[in-house]
Parts: sequence; C-alpha cells; structure tokens
Amino acid sequence: AALPAVDAALRHVAHALLSDAARDDVAAGRGLSAGLPPAAAVRAALDYLRDRVGTPRDLSVHAGHQLRAHLNLVADAFEEASAAA
Repeated sequence: AALPAVDAALRHVAHALLSDAARDDVAAGRGLSAGLPPAAAVRAALDYLRDRVGTPRDLSVHAGHQLRAHLNLVADAFEEASAAA
C-alpha cells in the first residue's frame, strides 16, 4: 500500500539531486502528493536506503553525503505534507 508513496518520495529525491532544486521547495513539500499512505512507511523506506548506501563501494563520499541529505530532506517534507493533509 505504501509503494506509490515511496516511489513518489524517491522521484522527489532524484529530482532534487538532478535539478539542484531549492531546499525550500523540497522542504515545503511542493509537489508532494497529499493523501498518500502513512508517512511512517515512507520514512522507514528512505531511512533503510540511507543507512545502507555504502561509500566508496556504491558511490563517492561526496555523492553519498548528498544522497543521504536529500533522502532525509524529502522524508521530512513528506511527513510534514502528510501531517498537514
């Protein structure tokens, strides 16, 4: 049931990384879909990925830091958007 929400959250992470989206845009939850399944499930999925990204095995140290930061940012924004809905 949480798969569409996790997919949307990961798409936001990719968009923020690729477009250099403003932190305020992501933090404000712009474009996050309201009414999606529990934010706890999304948070758990993003935290799982964040905790298992290996540097330098999977990517460079800098890229790993950026990925982890964006995963946290989107997870926080998703929780705020879900709470506001």
